[in-house]
Amino acid sequence: MRRTIVIAFVLFCLAAICGSQTDNMLNIDEHMPLPKPIATVNIEDDSPSDAPIKCFGTADAYVKPISADRMLVWIEENNLRFQNVSGKPILGGVAELSSSDSKGNQYHGWQSLGASKPGQTATLMGVKVPGSDHHIPWKHRSTYSLADYNLKPDVTPTATPHVIIVKFADGSRWEDKSRVGNVPKGALNYLDAK
Repeated sequence: MRRTIVIAFVLFCLAAICGSQTDNMLNIDEHMPLPKPIATVNIEDDSPSDAPIKCFGTADAYVKPISADRMLVWIEENNLRFQNVSGKPILGGVAELSSSDSKGNQYHGWQSLGASKPGQTATLMGVKVPGSDHHIPWKHRSTYSLADYNLKPDVTPTATPHVIIVKFADGSRWEDKSRVGNVPKGALNYLDAK
């Protein structure tokens, strides 16, 4: 009987330790420094040819060990830029942003585009659309055990923006009619407030 209690206690302690390590792995510091990127790729704009804003720049793919046996993979659009190619001042816009990391995991979100004068180029620094899920918390990003990470082949990361709505200073709008229905309500409210 005593031996059974001791074994049960040891198993309970081991379960608590394993659970604690898993919790620590999921509570990744959102402000941890970025490692050196393992790949940098050009952002490929797939907006319609008549879009008044063109997106370009680069995105970086990262890999970071987060424990002795877990690897975190993700992509950051650190150098996403846009240019007003219309002949009119723009108050704002919304782009759909799709990307994949170095293991092929897909991410999807919405990017707000700020005000710009004709011909002006600006860099976007992670400005998300209110009410969207553009920023993926670290604890929800893709992780692999070290063994699985080493088994899964690397793929080329991608970052693809698609401009969907632009609001001009004169109150008029340009829209990609084929995709405007996908825009979250928070993005439409964001533009309406401009």
